[in-house]
Amino acid sequence: MTDARLRSDYFTLARYGPAAVALFKFIEAGEAYLRKAKEMQNKWRHCMSVKQTKKRIQGDIKRQNETLLPYKDRQDSLVEKLKHYTTEKEQAIKEKINLEELLNVCQALASASMSTSIKH
Repeated sequence: MTDARLRSDYFTLARYGPAAVALFKFIEAGEAYLRKAKEMQNKWRHCMSVKQTKKRIQGDIKRQNETLLPYKDRQDSLVEKLKHYTTEKEQAIKEKINLEELLNVCQALASASMSTSIKH
């Protein structure tokens, strides 16, 4: 089909009549179809390779998530404990501040009573 004489508009082919020209055009279309099919086959193989890789990676992710599940449960319980201890710490800080204020009041009262007892 690469020969220049084998073109649908070549006069030798036209000599055999319109059926020969139509047959030649049919063969050319078949060749074009095969070339395109070969291109598409390579693209299809690549696409299938990507799909297989995607499926393998999804399986890996699922297995890793299943492996991490006990750690996730442990993490959740530790987060709850941390929340509880944070609340306790905040309460302890508030209580310390109240006790420091009470201590300051007591010291003020003690120094006031000491100064009044010294004057008498």
